Amino acid sequence: MQRRIASAALLGCFGIGLAACASHPPQSLANLPGKESCFWTSTVFTWTVLDDSTLIVDAPMNTPYLVKLLSPIPQLRFLERIGFDNGPGAIGQFCSTSGYIVARGQFGQRTPATAVRALSPQQAQQLIAAAKSPPPHKQAAGSPPPPAG
Repeated sequence: MQRRIASAALLGCFGIGLAACASHPPQSLANLPGKESCFWTSTVFTWTVLDDSTLIVDAPMNTPYLVKLLSPIPQLRFLERIGFDNGPGAIGQFCSTSGYIVARGQFGQRTPATAVRALSPQQAQQLIAAAKSPPPHKQAAGSPPPPAG
């Protein structure tokens, strides 16, 4: 009996936590550049991977779109082919509410998009340049400097 009460209490707390998360979009999505948008999957020309959960897609008329994924796809940067699945009811449009990136390979993965933003060419170039620059490396106090490469 006590086990059932404890389980019900735990599930209730979990449900409240999920509801709180659903009502407040993640802060990282609120800070993304560009304007919320969609693109036609049939017009995808190329893409640039920024990291394992972010890419820039060149679609109609060379308009760049920032696509942020719900979860990372390991080794996304090294995949030569990915799929753009528009999901049920989207009729060819890739949007944050219905789009999925499909990675083929040894361990296939289908990951939903959490944001699709239309970017200016300048915004896209800034994001690509920032992704190519290595993150600042902080040396631990008292440790020798890294070897020169």
